[in-house]
Amino acid sequence: MNKLAMITGATAGIGEATAHLYAQNGYDLIITGRRDNLLQTLKNKLENQYGIEVLTLCFDVRDKEAVNNSISNLEDKWRNIGILINNAGLAKGFHDIQDGNIEDWETMIDTNIKGLLYVSRQIMPIMIKNHSGHVFVLELVAISPRIDDAGKLRERAPLHCHLRPCRQWEKHYHRKIDL
Repeated sequence: MNKLAMITGATAGIGEATAHLYAQNGYDLIITGRRDNLLQTLKNKLENQYGIEVLTLCFDVRDKEAVNNSISNLEDKWRNIGILINNAGLAKGFHDIQDGNIEDWETMIDTNIKGLLYVSRQIMPIMIKNHSGHVFVLELVAISPRIDDAGKLRERAPLHCHLRPCRQWEKHYHRKIDL
């Protein structure tokens, strides 16, 4: 088996592009997402185009039990995860903050924060056991408050994202993460 990377939210956008990039560089992949048909389509495309192995895990990162079950039931050959790309995320509700929809906020928090933590919580022990691993979080900066010209508090959606490694790994295990 080749080097192994796991990518959450792999069925579209940055996650799908990241899957192609890692596959092109010879990585076998575990790809996750909520839509099984898109996972299967991507799996077939990656395997045929790059000659790698792909495992699909269909779950919503907000569902802690589904995350735990999917990852804890990985076969041994899929447990040597060297790279985790935490990409799953979304942005909802672009209203003025005072008019914001609390359900939208809860969905974003459940997905972008708790979902990331659920997945990382399951993968980090695997990496620690393997004495190796890199964790990346793709963060779409979807909401940042600003005051408009009329002094009204508003939300905005900047069009940028960035990678940052999981610094807790470095701090706790005294191992440098190479980018």
